[in-house]
Amino acid sequence: MSNLAININSSAQATLTRIKNALNKNEVIIPINTNFYFTKGQPGKTSGYIFHEKSLEKEVTRWLQTRTSFNAIMSRYKKYDPNLISLKWPKHYATRFINVTGKAAEGENIFMFFPDVLGLPANTVDDYFGFEFIDIWSSIFDEIIFPCVRRIFDEDSQLKLYTKLRPMLEKTIYLASVFHEIGHRCGYWKVSPNTDSRITINKFNMDVLGELSTDTLLVNFLHEFPEVVYFIFLQRLFWFGRFGFKNNPISGKLNEDNDTWIGSYLWNKYIQHGAITKTLDNRLHINYDTLLTSFIEIMKDTDYLGQQVVLHADQNGIITNWMRQQVEYQDDTFIFPKELRSVFLKCVNVAEKPLCKY
Repeated sequence: MSNLAININSSAQATLTRIKNALNKNEVIIPINTNFYFTKGQPGKTSGYIFHEKSLEKEVTRWLQTRTSFNAIMSRYKKYDPNLISLKWPKHYATRFINVTGKAAEGENIFMFFPDVLGLPANTVDDYFGFEFIDIWSSIFDEIIFPCVRRIFDEDSQLKLYTKLRPMLEKTIYLASVFHEIGHRCGYWKVSPNTDSRITINKFNMDVLGELSTDTLLVNFLHEFPEVVYFIFLQRLFWFGRFGFKNNPISGKLNEDNDTWIGSYLWNKYIQHGAITKTLDNRLHINYDTLLTSFIEIMKDTDYLGQQVVLHADQNGIITNWMRQQVEYQDDTFIFPKELRSVFLKCVNVAEKPLCKY
C-alpha cells in the first residue's frame, strides 16, 4: 500500500472515530470536512455541519406507537426471514445540513452510510450506522415530486396525496429510512452486513434487487402507514425514475442507475395491476388498494427469482433475462416505457435535482 493510500485511510478512520464519539456523547452538531464516497456521483469533499435532529426521531417513535409497535413490525420481518440477524432499531439517524458545501450539497444523495461512505470496510451489522438527509428529501418533494404530481394526476389523487402525505412528510421520511435499512438485512437480496452466501451476482444486479426488495418489504410490512406507500410510490417514480430524462428521453440513466431502472419496472407493474389508470381528461388516477396489490405481487416475484437464482451457476444471466422481460429492451439498451415517457415530458420543466443549497 502506498503512503498516500495509508494517509487517506488513516484520515477516513479518524473521521469515523470523531463522528462515532460525537454520537456517543449525544452531540447534536457534528462538524465534517472530508472526502465521501456517496452512492450517486463521484467521490468528493464535503465541509460543514451535520445537525442530528433527535426531536424528529422521538416524534417518529411516538407516531409508530399510536398505530402499532416496533416489535410487531419486526415480527413480520422475522417471519419473512427467520435468519434476520438483528431485531434492534438500526443506528440510522435523522439529520439536516448546516452551512454544508461540496458533494453532499449537490442534491444527488439522500443519505450517507458508514463506514462505506468513507471507503472503509465493515464486518458486522454493529459496525454500520447512517445519516438520512431530511432537508434534502423535503426539498426533493417540494421542488420536484409535488410539482410533477400537479402536472400529472387528477384532482382526487392530488388531494389524497397532499392530505395524507404532506403533513406527515418528514416523519414518513425518517420512518421509511429506518425500515429501509432493516429490509437490507432480509431475504435473498440482503446486502447488510453481508449478502446471501448463495448469491454471487454483479453490483448493478444486486443494487437493483436490493433496493427493490427492501422497499417492497417496507410497503408490505408497514401497512398501518399509508403514508409510506405514497412516499415510495412518488419518489421512485418522479425522483429516481426521471434521472437523466432531460438529456436522454429514450433511456435516461436506465442502463447505469439501479434506481432509475426500478422506476420503470414499478411503472409497468402499476399499469399491469391497474394501480394507475387514465381519466377522460388524460390525467392519471391512483387506485390505492391495487397499489398495495402491486407490491404484494412484486414481493412474490422477487422471492421466486431468488429461489431460481440460488439453484443455478449463471446467476447474472438469469437476472439479466428477467430484467429484460420487465422493462423494454431494444438494441442492447433499456428504454423508458412509452406512456412513462409521455408522463415525464409533462414534467420536463421540473428540475431533476433540488435547487436548494445547504
